[in-house]
This record gives sequence, structure tokens and C-alpha cells, in this order.
Amino acid sequence: MNDDNRPRCPLSHPTHHPHTLSPRSNPDLRFGCATCCGQKAIMEQSPHFYCTTCNVEFHNGCQRRTRKITHPYHLQHPLTLSYRNPETGIMFNSNVDSGETQSNTSDRGKSESLDIIWSQADSIFDECTWCGKDFKDGWFYHCSICTFCLDLSCAAVSPPLAIPNPKSHQHSLLLFPRPVPVPCDACGLIKAFEPIYACFQCNYMVHHNCMDLPRVIKITKVDNKYGKYSCRHEECSYVVHSKCATHENIWDGRELEWKIEESDDTEDIIPFKRVGDDLIKYFGHQHCLRLQEYDCVRDAEKQCQACVFPIDSQHFYHCTTCDFFLHEVCANLPRKLDHALHNHRLILDPSSPKDFKSIYCSVCSRASTGFRYKCSEIDCQKGAKFAVDILMHF
Repeated sequence: MNDDNRPRCPLSHPTHHPHTLSPRSNPDLRFGCATCCGQKAIMEQSPHFYCTTCNVEFHNGCQRRTRKITHPYHLQHPLTLSYRNPETGIMFNSNVDSGETQSNTSDRGKSESLDIIWSQADSIFDECTWCGKDFKDGWFYHCSICTFCLDLSCAAVSPPLAIPNPKSHQHSLLLFPRPVPVPCDACGLIKAFEPIYACFQCNYMVHHNCMDLPRVIKITKVDNKYGKYSCRHEECSYVVHSKCATHENIWDGRELEWKIEESDDTEDIIPFKRVGDDLIKYFGHQHCLRLQEYDCVRDAEKQCQACVFPIDSQHFYHCTTCDFFLHEVCANLPRKLDHALHNHRLILDPSSPKDFKSIYCSVCSRASTGFRYKCSEIDCQKGAKFAVDILMHF
């Protein structure tokens, strides 16, 4: 096999003389797999790989997993490949440094290349911080400094930090490295865990997969000769099938033929008013908020009151009087929202819950500790209990 086609050793430098791996059919993992340290069993006659330069071996598949990564979703710290035993709950990560010499690696046994870093009593590493899903096979990347974790599928997604010349917008777009529960300006859908890019100058947000949507298309599968509902505004061509529009999960059962349509242009949709240069009056706080650039030393311990994630974006709002902080994108969350899982319009509730355990997101069933959307109808049968975490309504 040509060296160019051979898999590369994860311990070698990716561009400066990277080492190639040689396939082996006889397992001889005396010191454990250099990636998983023996946490994954290897069967007799199963192929695996060996690096003659580093004198280390890898299970088939483990050679594709990088020990440490710097990911766009968590730029402030590196992430380490880790394993959590599903049965015991004990968590391991390998302590072999990619900069070690050949002799250091080969002279050490498997038991010395493992670090136990968390016990069964703690469940903080049970799920991916980005998508919220449980780790399927025990493998994930985690930050040793904070509690940020990524499952392997989320870690495999590495969107660019910036799009200099996007097809869908006149300005450059920047990746927002947090789940963002706002509608995409291209598709109109809320997909909190899909990478989203922002132009803060224009308050424009777009999903990574929506930036290159075609401008003009022709659809031949829609039959328009049957009954349908259409938008009454002349500039809007939205139509929906009659059965789809009157589905019990979509329609609240009220006839609005003689009702005056609510306007979407009212001021109560806007979450804040600008009262000066970089100064706003947010509807959910009694004091004015000032836009400020993030400083990794000064602002490392600050937390956004809306999404309850650390303040780590390029800009954020902070209260001029007290310790109240908001990500710039969280400060732009709309005060009113139409959600696919509820018949009535939802309103943003920024109040602090008296008992965090008593407020659960109706979408994901997890306790909500930050801002939430709740039903705006007082007489709604399930409105009193329907609440949606701003990070979960997708």
C-alpha cells in the first residue's frame, strides 16, 4: 500500500512528517490501544494498526479518533477523548501525551496509561452538552477545565468559524458557538442544535445547511386544485392543505373569519429598546444593559441569565447596576413565538423560577433554570403547565 493511502498515526504531527500505520492481523496489544487504552475488546484475527515510529498500536477504528481536539463549539479549551464505562460509571481518559518519545510510550504498561477522572456517583458526563443526547457507547470528548462534553457525532461536525462571502447575505457571517433557539431567516425553523451563523450588524441568523439554498426552484408534486388555506396578505404566497391546517396539533379550534388579525409588527415583539450608544433597556430587567466585548480573564466566571451557559461570545450585555448578563443573541430572543408543539402563541418568561425542580420543559422534560417560553392564553387547558426551555424548542 502506498504511504499516502495508509492511515496516519494520531500521535504524530498532522503536517510535519506524519507517521503512517501498518495493518496487523494478530493482536498483540501489550500496552493497550493508544487511543482507548483497552476499553474496547479486540477479537482474535481482527485487523488492527501499528505505528513503528511511536511503537504504539490501535484498534481498527480507534486510529481515526484524535486524542485531543480544538472544536468550534468550544474554542476556549481543548477537548480530550474519554470513555465512561456504562456498567460501573467510572470515567477514563488516556494520559499519554502526543509529544512523548518512543521510549516513554513503549516502556509503560496499560495500567499506567489510564487516568480515572470521575466516579459513578456523578452524572455530569452522561450527555452531550451540545445536543443533549446520552452517550451511546461510552465514548465522548470532554473539557478537563469545565464540564463541556461532545459526543462523537457532534465532534465530527466542524463548521468553519466564519463565512466571508455567503451566498445568502451581503456581509460576512460568524459561527455562534452555542445552541441558538431562534428561527433561521432562510427556512424559518428553529433547530437549536444545528450550527447557525449570525450577522449581528443586520440581526441575521441562518443555519449552516440553509446558506446555499437555491434562489428559484420548481415543485411538481403539489396539487393546487383542491381546497387549501392561504395567507390573506398580498405579498405572501403561503398556502397549506386544509387537513394539515385543521389538525388538532396545529389549529386551536377557533373560527377567525370575522376577527381582526393580530399584527406581528407591534412593539411587544421587540425584546429591548436602544437608549444610547451600546446601551439598551431590556424588557425582562429593571436596569439598563451595556454591550461589552468578552475578555477571557475578566469574564470567565460570568453566566448568561437566559440560556445559563457561560459568557464566552464575542459580545455580551451586562447590567450597569447589578450582576445580570446576556449573550448578544439571547438578548435578541423574540418576546412572542409560535411553536409547532402548541396551538397558542408563546411568550418569553424571563422571571427566575422559585423552585428549579418544579419547572420542566414540555419538549425535552428537563428542568428549566433559565428563560422559558410559556402559553399566552390564560384559559388554555394545558397552558399553565406548558413551558419550553429556550434551548430546547426546535
